[in-house]
Amino acid sequence: MKRRTSYLALLSGMVMSGLILAAPGFSMNSFAAEKANGENAFTSGTTQRTASTANLVEGYMHQQGQDDFPGYTLNTNRRAYLNEINGIVYDAILNKSKEVAAGKEANTKIEVTINIKDILGDRYKEIYYPEDFGLESFTDDAGDSNVFNVLNNYIGFDPEKIIRTLRLDCPYDIYWYGNEYDTTNGFVLYREEGKTTGDFICAKYEEPITFELCVSADYSTSGKGGECNADVNKCKAVKSAADNANKIIQKYKSKSDFEKLKAYRDEICNLTAYNYDYIRNGVNRYGNPHQMINVFDGDPDTKVICEGYSKAFKYLCDGTDFNSNIIECYIVTGNMAEKSPSANKALHMWNNVRMSDGKNYIVDVTNCDPDNNNEQPSNDLFMVGAKKVEGEWLKPAAIDVYYSYEGLSTGSYTQNELAVSETDYDPKSEVAEEVTINFNPNGGKVATESITTYVGGCIEQLPVPTREGHKFIGWYTEPTGGEKIPDAVKFVSKCEDTWYAHWEALSQGEAEYQNQQGNSGEQDGQSQNQQENPGEQGGQNQDQQENPGGQNGQNQRQQDAQNQNQRQNPAKQDNKNNQQNQNNDTNPKANPGAKENVTPQPENGTISAEEGDFETSVDGTASITGSANKKIKSVNIGNEITNGNVTYKVTKIQPKAFKKYKKIKSLTIGDNVQEIGSEAFSGCTGLKKITIHANNLKSVGKKSFKGLKDGVKINVVCREKKTYEKVVKKLKKAGASKAKFKFVKG
Repeated sequence: MKRRTSYLALLSGMVMSGLILAAPGFSMNSFAAEKANGENAFTSGTTQRTASTANLVEGYMHQQGQDDFPGYTLNTNRRAYLNEINGIVYDAILNKSKEVAAGKEANTKIEVTINIKDILGDRYKEIYYPEDFGLESFTDDAGDSNVFNVLNNYIGFDPEKIIRTLRLDCPYDIYWYGNEYDTTNGFVLYREEGKTTGDFICAKYEEPITFELCVSADYSTSGKGGECNADVNKCKAVKSAADNANKIIQKYKSKSDFEKLKAYRDEICNLTAYNYDYIRNGVNRYGNPHQMINVFDGDPDTKVICEGYSKAFKYLCDGTDFNSNIIECYIVTGNMAEKSPSANKALHMWNNVRMSDGKNYIVDVTNCDPDNNNEQPSNDLFMVGAKKVEGEWLKPAAIDVYYSYEGLSTGSYTQNELAVSETDYDPKSEVAEEVTINFNPNGGKVATESITTYVGGCIEQLPVPTREGHKFIGWYTEPTGGEKIPDAVKFVSKCEDTWYAHWEALSQGEAEYQNQQGNSGEQDGQSQNQQENPGEQGGQNQDQQENPGGQNGQNQRQQDAQNQNQRQNPAKQDNKNNQQNQNNDTNPKANPGAKENVTPQPENGTISAEEGDFETSVDGTASITGSANKKIKSVNIGNEITNGNVTYKVTKIQPKAFKKYKKIKSLTIGDNVQEIGSEAFSGCTGLKKITIHANNLKSVGKKSFKGLKDGVKINVVCREKKTYEKVVKKLKKAGASKAKFKFVKG
């Protein structure tokens, strides 16, 4: 491969020894910059995109290879705003476009048959005359027909809107599109023979609409624009590059985080070489040296410059499930100088990587790549720290080079994201750090006051505290409110933390029963399958009676109509032999657990609780409708909500339940939730972390997560990766397209 005699010989902007001052075609493309241009401009039959073909190709690779790739679209789900006929054509074009993008189809002509009678309904006629549209004629003074526009307007067919929507929703699936199209409909203009006027239109029940999408020169069979045949081999190469890149990710998935990063550097250096011809002479024989496809395409003749190296490294990092969930790779741009900041400097692109210690380190894969195939990649500029010198320049300790950021990076990243550790990364620091969890009984008693584990570890069983006259309902992150801690903690974050017990006051009967049972002692170590309610007998199986007013040992599943003589209102009992049971059930002294003499049943109603407001149903389910506290900071929608002695499963989040609750920072959705209503969390701009237990989640409503800030973290907890993938797609469609998703098995 290559070994630099000068580090600056690698730079994409300036080369040492006076060879060249600016590389031809040098690109610092950034979607952050491109998005600022706003919506695409359209003219009849021509679309003018803001993103380059090369960037769209990379987006397609990301989309194919990474299930949680958020994309860089200007908007999302614009398809929902199309009318019926435009939606039908949109779907047909998108389906064909995906085939072309994957190299499965060459012809980019699409024909769709539209049932005009269904579209128009009562407005449909077999023959239309100019006066039907307020016109004197379908032709203008020059004799040209206006029927195309007239009929398109009448049926609501808008070709430009369809193409614009595709560019906003699915830019990567049409990376091959050359920004020109032709379209026709099947309507025919007739005129009576021998007459110059009296033209009319015949409309069949079904009419064909044809779209011809022109292919860009980069992906056409001829290498020229304006034709409607894509080169399937070129398109297959894009899909193949994504597959090759993701094989690398899978190859090293069992390695430590540092070993993964090191392996990615080595793989990139082995797959490509630096494109000296392009830098020195402006000559590029194969491919685009700015883009990462030249790294993963399997072609040794395609070479890259710094932009290709850094994008390839980020691509692999973005697709990796690191052991630490805070690791992130950034692409940064700026200047690089050798020996002195005041001497020669040139434009450059490299990576910063944030590691599990929370610090950023420089990774310059370009300058790690040796010229000689027999040499190993250099460590001089891999995972290194740097100290500030002479203003804003960063100097690594091991090598006499300097880095500084330029406007695109300083305008796109925070100071924390650009700050670099002063020392090099130590792989030994990946040894798991201990973390202590303190348990605050919050007015009660707990025998186990703390548990020590490690970052990323789990706690299989939490201690169970007690409090006289109260029922323990779980551990939370705050003394009041906060996020509920699951019974078995799968992942402990990196910090010393305190969790607080939350309580629910017992009724007088329940409290007396608790005292009778002597249940004021600590229950640490009790199986999760046993009773956790301090108001009930310890060791009783959950399959047994959970109602403290019931007969101990009686299985709830066996309480049916035949047993009602022991459980119902004694006034309704005729059997004198049951009189003693009636007395026991209604006398707290005889049966101190009794609260009512009728078994509580689910009913339609409302509940106001700390978690929010709920509507309950006779089928034993509940839905959360929101919260009276508009300034609530943490929303924890648990698996169940209890009202008295009746427990309801929380299965639904109502539409607009927490719409524009801008103070919410964290959200947890329990495993019983099956449906998230439309706009449920729309406009919750303060959300930073969302945890969704998704094993039973079936429906995510429209715009339910619209308006979230970019980069909000969403952990999806489920048993299967397939379930995770389906849920992520639903969440993206609902507005969370720019969130950072993570699969948590559970």
